[in-house]
Amino acid sequence: MDLSYFLKHSILESASLFFTGTLGIEIAPASETKINLQEFLKEYVSDNKLLGKIADARFVGMVNDISIKRGNQKHTPEELMQNPGKNYDMILIFALEANDGVTLNKSELSRLTRALNRRSARRPVVLLAKYLTFLSFSAAERGHYLRKNQKGEKVGRISILKDINLKEGKLHAGHERILGQLKLTGIIRSFDSLYFKWSKVFDLKILNKEFYSKIADWYSYALTKVKFPSEYYFSLPEYKGKKPEEIQEGANQIACIRLLTRLIFVWFLKHKHRGADTLIPEPIFDKIYLDSILNYKDKYKSTYYKAILQNLFFATFNTAIDSDLRSWSKKDYDDHIMPRFRYRNYFIKPEQDLKVLFADIPFLNGGLFENLDIDHKTRIDWFSDPDLSKPGTSENKLVVPDCLFFGDEEQEGLFKIFSQYYFTIEENTPLDQEIALDPELLGKIFENLLAAYLPES
Repeated sequence: MDLSYFLKHSILESASLFFTGTLGIEIAPASETKINLQEFLKEYVSDNKLLGKIADARFVGMVNDISIKRGNQKHTPEELMQNPGKNYDMILIFALEANDGVTLNKSELSRLTRALNRRSARRPVVLLAKYLTFLSFSAAERGHYLRKNQKGEKVGRISILKDINLKEGKLHAGHERILGQLKLTGIIRSFDSLYFKWSKVFDLKILNKEFYSKIADWYSYALTKVKFPSEYYFSLPEYKGKKPEEIQEGANQIACIRLLTRLIFVWFLKHKHRGADTLIPEPIFDKIYLDSILNYKDKYKSTYYKAILQNLFFATFNTAIDSDLRSWSKKDYDDHIMPRFRYRNYFIKPEQDLKVLFADIPFLNGGLFENLDIDHKTRIDWFSDPDLSKPGTSENKLVVPDCLFFGDEEQEGLFKIFSQYYFTIEENTPLDQEIALDPELLGKIFENLLAAYLPES
């Protein structure tokens, strides 16, 4: 899907092309498109600073039964807008373009969308807003009753598909997937069916449920592939009397839940920027790049988890950027208590690769990424790269195969699943929501997986 035409044409032309070309939905165009936004919304927005951010505002037209069936309209959008109907019988399309160099945040997009919905009485509104090289697509939940003694109707939570990248080849797969779901299909033959379909696409509960379903499938598959240390769990009261294979299964379940929680947290960090750069560099998840720096020597086919993810979790996140601890392990007996980098021999150019991947990642002050190994004999995370020539050392037999992250013929890789969804670090509010996975999801996934592990919870 290519939306770069928004960067080449006016907002009016682009908005029309977006609906008719990209979504396949015919619009009944407005005859008078230019809007003086201050005048148009004077009863609904008093923030002139916000309105002053807009360089061009357009009433694009409407989508109704007749336009969906590509028939001849009996009334213009302007006439229908002045004559509110009793039921939702159309969507009014508005488009805005911000001034050069000006961005619009979620709150501002929400306020503009809400004002346009209030201005349109009982006609639902979709707003396209272009800012910098990004686009947003927003709509409002509409109440099912008129407000007593007030003009118009209750406008509910605003749903926003935000920061859609308009540069050629830069559209996020998560945005493309949702925009694809908004397209007109053969089964859509009326405005009501289109409106119903869009309400489902913009339902975060459905989005979250779909994502969790894929994560749950991955988790079930991962349990058949991994092997984490289990010796520690033999001493716990809840495992008393259980068979070794049952204890191993429990250790794997706990470790996989912990792994998922850590990785989803990292994926949210991946969307947090520090200047022009993200906090977590993309090469950490880029299989093509990783193939150029790793030699995949691990006999348990777990090179990626050990060399990249364990060094990210337990060394990088637990040390300051300028700390002397950001160095390779000395392989001493007590080195398990030091958050140094392990698995040097898994890298082709260890010093260079360490700097490229980890040097600029900040220290995180939290317990999520604490190495839980108790000593060099009692392992939980098994962050260990021992010198086997020393007496009393044992081989690291941790099994977390590379295929779990990058996929194989049996299961989609975890990173492929993540990449199909857009993550945001902004939490949603009762007034507005971004159509993306937000940080609240992390807690829900942890609770659901923990409930599966502990049904009584």
